Amino acid sequence: MIIHGREGSLTIGTTAVSGIESWSLHLTTASKAYVANNTGGWEKSLALAQRGEGSFSLLLDSQASCPLAQGETVTLELAANTGDHYQLTALVMSTSLTVDVRGGNVLRLQVTFRSSGVVTSTF
Repeated sequence: MIIHGREGSLTIGTTAVSGIESWSLHLTTASKAYVANNTGGWEKSLALAQRGEGSFSLLLDSQASCPLAQGETVTLELAANTGDHYQLTALVMSTSLTVDVRGGNVLRLQVTFRSSGVVTSTF
């Protein structure tokens, strides 16, 4: 399942983050495939570990600093404009900062993350 937030919100720990541009969350289940005498030659799959991974993008002004670092573990709450939200402990996998060198004051911070434990959802 892939969930995208538009006009939603992002909370890191207990701090609501302003300037959120977008976020995405991709939930997956690893599986092990097998064929046995009772499968009629058809492959069957067993569900194994679940995981979530995603990203978010923030718009920052020229005075802002990067609020997260690679390798940091944080609590995230991702909320969609419908009121649905997801909470998870996440490991920050990467951060990418885009700077407008033509005189613009807006910077874009892109963060990718992977879940570290259960992803809970409220609909």
